[in-house]
Amino acid sequence: MSDLIVIKRKESIMNIKQFSELSGFSPDTLKYYEKIGLFDNIKRDPRGYRDYSKSEIEWAKFLNRLKTTGMSVKNMKKFTNLLKKGNSTIKERRKMLEEHQNAVLANLEKITNMLEKIKYKIEFYKKLEKN
Repeated sequence: MSDLIVIKRKESIMNIKQFSELSGFSPDTLKYYEKIGLFDNIKRDPRGYRDYSKSEIEWAKFLNRLKTTGMSVKNMKKFTNLLKKGNSTIKERRKMLEEHQNAVLANLEKITNMLEKIKYKIEFYKKLEKN
Protein backbone atom coordinates (compact mmCIF):
# COMPACT_ATOMS: atom_id res chain seq x y z
CA MET A 1 0.00 0.00 0.00
CA SER A 2 2.78 2.48 0.83
CA ASP A 3 4.37 1.77 -2.58
CA LEU A 4 1.13 2.87 -4.25
CA ILE A 5 1.19 6.15 -2.34
CA VAL A 6 4.80 6.74 -3.38
CA ILE A 7 3.97 5.98 -7.01
CA LYS A 8 1.02 8.39 -6.94
CA ARG A 9 3.20 11.07 -5.34
CA LYS A 10 5.87 10.61 -8.00
CA GLU A 11 3.28 10.90 -10.77
CA SER A 12 1.98 14.19 -9.41
CA ILE A 13 5.41 15.81 -9.12
CA MET A 14 6.85 18.04 -11.79
CA ASN A 15 9.91 20.21 -12.08
CA ILE A 16 9.84 23.97 -12.48
CA LYS A 17 10.04 23.78 -16.28
CA GLN A 18 7.02 21.49 -16.51
CA PHE A 19 5.12 23.56 -13.95
CA SER A 20 6.00 26.72 -15.85
CA GLU A 21 4.53 25.33 -19.05
CA LEU A 22 1.31 24.29 -17.31
CA SER A 23 0.91 27.40 -15.16
CA GLY A 24 1.74 30.04 -17.75
CA PHE A 25 4.40 31.64 -15.53
CA SER A 26 8.08 31.71 -16.33
CA PRO A 27 10.44 29.89 -13.95
CA ASP A 28 11.80 33.26 -12.78
CA THR A 29 8.28 34.49 -12.01
CA LEU A 30 7.52 31.29 -10.10
CA LYS A 31 10.66 31.72 -8.01
CA TYR A 32 9.77 35.36 -7.33
CA TYR A 33 6.18 34.45 -6.39
CA GLU A 34 7.50 31.82 -4.03
CA LYS A 35 9.90 34.35 -2.50
CA ILE A 36 7.11 36.87 -1.80
CA GLY A 37 4.72 34.24 -0.45
CA LEU A 38 2.28 33.61 -3.30
CA PHE A 39 3.39 29.98 -3.25
CA ASP A 40 4.17 28.30 0.05
CA ASN A 41 5.96 25.15 1.06
CA ILE A 42 7.09 24.10 -2.39
CA LYS A 43 8.60 20.67 -1.92
CA ARG A 44 12.21 20.02 -2.89
CA ASP A 45 13.71 16.82 -4.19
CA PRO A 46 16.86 15.36 -2.58
CA ARG A 47 19.01 17.51 -4.88
CA GLY A 48 17.21 20.69 -3.78
CA TYR A 49 15.21 21.20 -6.98
CA ARG A 50 11.62 22.34 -6.70
CA ASP A 51 8.94 19.67 -7.05
CA TYR A 52 5.52 21.06 -7.85
CA SER A 53 2.38 19.02 -7.43
CA LYS A 54 -0.66 18.99 -9.66
CA SER A 55 -2.70 20.54 -6.86
CA GLU A 56 -0.60 23.70 -7.14
CA ILE A 57 -1.56 24.09 -10.80
CA GLU A 58 -5.07 25.33 -9.99
CA TRP A 59 -3.68 27.99 -7.65
CA ALA A 60 -1.17 29.06 -10.30
CA LYS A 61 -3.91 29.28 -12.93
CA PHE A 62 -5.99 31.43 -10.58
CA LEU A 63 -3.04 33.75 -9.95
CA ASN A 64 -2.44 33.92 -13.69
CA ARG A 65 -6.06 34.96 -14.27
CA LEU A 66 -5.69 37.73 -11.69
CA LYS A 67 -2.42 38.90 -13.22
CA THR A 68 -3.73 38.76 -16.80
CA THR A 69 -6.78 40.79 -15.85
CA GLY A 70 -4.62 43.47 -14.28
CA MET A 71 -4.48 42.72 -10.56
CA SER A 72 -1.29 44.03 -9.04
CA VAL A 73 1.18 41.71 -7.36
CA LYS A 74 0.57 43.72 -4.19
CA ASN A 75 -3.13 42.84 -4.27
CA MET A 76 -2.43 39.22 -5.22
CA LYS A 77 -0.20 39.04 -2.15
CA LYS A 78 -2.92 40.64 0.00
CA PHE A 79 -5.46 38.11 -1.31
CA THR A 80 -3.05 35.23 -0.65
CA ASN A 81 -2.39 36.44 2.89
CA LEU A 82 -6.13 36.62 3.54
CA LEU A 83 -6.56 33.11 2.17
CA LYS A 84 -3.88 31.83 4.53
CA LYS A 85 -5.86 33.23 7.48
CA GLY A 86 -8.74 30.90 6.71
CA ASN A 87 -12.51 31.18 6.57
CA SER A 88 -12.66 34.30 8.72
CA THR A 89 -11.51 36.28 5.66
CA ILE A 90 -14.01 34.93 3.12
CA LYS A 91 -16.01 38.19 3.04
CA GLU A 92 -12.86 40.28 2.55
CA ARG A 93 -11.64 38.02 -0.25
CA ARG A 94 -15.02 38.16 -1.98
CA LYS A 95 -15.00 41.96 -1.76
CA MET A 96 -11.50 42.07 -3.23
CA LEU A 97 -12.59 39.90 -6.15
CA GLU A 98 -15.73 41.98 -6.69
CA GLU A 99 -13.65 45.17 -6.79
CA HIS A 100 -11.28 43.53 -9.24
CA GLN A 101 -14.18 42.30 -11.34
CA ASN A 102 -15.61 45.83 -11.51
CA ALA A 103 -12.23 47.19 -12.59
CA VAL A 104 -11.95 44.51 -15.29
CA LEU A 105 -15.47 45.27 -16.55
CA ALA A 106 -14.72 49.00 -16.70
CA ASN A 107 -11.51 48.31 -18.60
CA LEU A 108 -13.33 45.94 -20.94
CA GLU A 109 -15.90 48.64 -21.70
CA LYS A 110 -13.13 51.14 -22.39
CA ILE A 111 -11.31 48.71 -24.70
CA THR A 112 -14.56 47.80 -26.47
CA ASN A 113 -15.20 51.49 -27.18
CA MET A 114 -11.66 51.90 -28.51
CA LEU A 115 -12.08 48.83 -30.68
CA GLU A 116 -15.24 50.31 -32.20
CA LYS A 117 -13.28 53.46 -33.14
CA ILE A 118 -10.60 51.32 -34.77
CA LYS A 119 -13.23 49.35 -36.72
CA TYR A 120 -14.75 52.63 -37.90
CA LYS A 121 -11.33 53.85 -39.09
CA ILE A 122 -10.72 50.58 -40.94
CA GLU A 123 -14.04 50.95 -42.76
CA PHE A 124 -13.16 54.57 -43.53
CA TYR A 125 -9.90 53.48 -45.18
CA LYS A 126 -11.61 50.70 -47.10
CA LYS A 127 -13.95 53.27 -48.61
CA LEU A 128 -11.03 55.50 -49.50
CA GLU A 129 -9.28 52.60 -51.22
CA LYS A 130 -12.32 51.97 -53.42
CA ASN A 131 -12.26 55.53 -54.73
